[in-house]
Amino acid sequence: MVEISGQAFEEGDIVHFENATLPKNRTRDYTITAVTPHGIEVRSSDFRYRFTFATATRIGITRATEQ
Repeated sequence: MVEISGQAFEEGDIVHFENATLPKNRTRDYTITAVTPHGIEVRSSDFRYRFTFATATRIGITRATEQ
């Protein structure tokens, strides 16, 4: 588990990035697949992304709400 911007996250959590550059990426579901000492790895469809904690904060990581 890791805390980013006052929120706790762990592997398996579904998250959004509210400040992502492209509007469609702001509502896309990303699953946290790994938490490392330096950041997180997320997956959406067949794509994997790695973000430092600073980058995750900057692009507005939030927990996705239940639909």
